[in-house]
Amino acid sequence: MAVLTLLGGVGVALVRLKVEQLNAGRFSPDDVQQLQSALLVKQYGDEQGHYLASVPPILLGMLVLTVWLSPLLVSVLGFDAVAGEMQHRTVRYFTMRTRRVSYYAGKFFGLWLVVSCITLALHLFVWTLAVLRGGVSSSAAFGWGFHLWLVTLPISAAWCGFATIIGSQFKSPILSLMVTFAVFFVLFVLGLVGMVSESAYWLGYVYPNTFEDWMLSPHADKVAKGAAICIAWAAAATGAGAVLFARKDV
Repeated sequence: MAVLTLLGGVGVALVRLKVEQLNAGRFSPDDVQQLQSALLVKQYGDEQGHYLASVPPILLGMLVLTVWLSPLLVSVLGFDAVAGEMQHRTVRYFTMRTRRVSYYAGKFFGLWLVVSCITLALHLFVWTLAVLRGGVSSSAAFGWGFHLWLVTLPISAAWCGFATIIGSQFKSPILSLMVTFAVFFVLFVLGLVGMVSESAYWLGYVYPNTFEDWMLSPHADKVAKGAAICIAWAAAATGAGAVLFARKDV
């Protein structure tokens, strides 16, 4: 799964870089900067759009790709973390030697670490590629790149918390995978409704990807709020999952 993710991300990055190189012959750097600024202002608003205008486009594209594909990556990597061991009852070997809460927390943090490392490897490749072939300075590529990678961490933590609690409720990994996909799709729909409906905007708060825009803000307080909500979802899901797992017949 890690190899497939890296190959997919690298392929998208190469395509994006090639498009930028083709456009470079028809548009001046100033034209590209103005176009990017106009698009960002339309998407994020005037202040935040101008703040993000200095970010290399390939880095923003990679951020969007990794954030919006993180539910798929998390679900595929984490669906059998607990369910697989419960199916074969190997979980009894570990829970006899450690507390169930510690076992469950280890599953969550292990999944989050793996997802974060895969995302970092993908972003690191794109940063290097942007410097070597994209005409991007190393300070811009690695400075903004690390900043954008940090944005993915609270979001992936929330998804890992959801995936772990769902997977721990089933002894069949396939059933765990199907239910995880179903729940994540419902969260996506709720997030979509929250984005398009003014009266039901609060529904977007249950969808972790909503807070990508918050954590791209130039204001530290808004960034902190977005990260705090994602971490709160991760903590709530992990805490509830640990309590349920502690009472479960394994």
